[in-house]
Amino acid sequence: MSSNGDSTTFKEKNTFGKGRHQGSRNKQQIAIQQAGLDRAMSILETQLKSAEEGNESAAQFLLSLFIPRPKPGRFVKFSYKEINTVDDILPAQREIMKEVASGHLTIDEGEKVFEFIEHHRKTIEVTELVFMIRCVDDRVTHLTQLQEGKKQI
Repeated sequence: MSSNGDSTTFKEKNTFGKGRHQGSRNKQQIAIQQAGLDRAMSILETQLKSAEEGNESAAQFLLSLFIPRPKPGRFVKFSYKEINTVDDILPAQREIMKEVASGHLTIDEGEKVFEFIEHHRKTIEVTELVFMIRCVDDRVTHLTQLQEGKKQI
């Protein structure tokens, strides 16, 4: 507390420091973590021994540590043509529909790929719109310069 009784940690215009960095731990947190680390090996050894003796919950706990849970979905590999323009989108979507119809992709996987293509379509459209706007702007600028040139003659 500062001398004027408010709840700030430092006095106004403090030039000596701003305290701990955000997210840094205090001494109590560090001590608790160290105590946990000191005991971690013995706890792990106890769990291993318990699992070896047939304790299923200990075995499941240990397996969950060493074998990560699979991410939802699966890796999907299929061939597709490159999508460079909006005109390439429809053929790509047809290919995805064929993959779903043939059973190579599930309906959910097909929907995810469609979403991916949709995001790509939006990017292509925005890029094309920016290009067209720049072309129109350049044309207007050129026409304006031509008209200004005629007025000066």
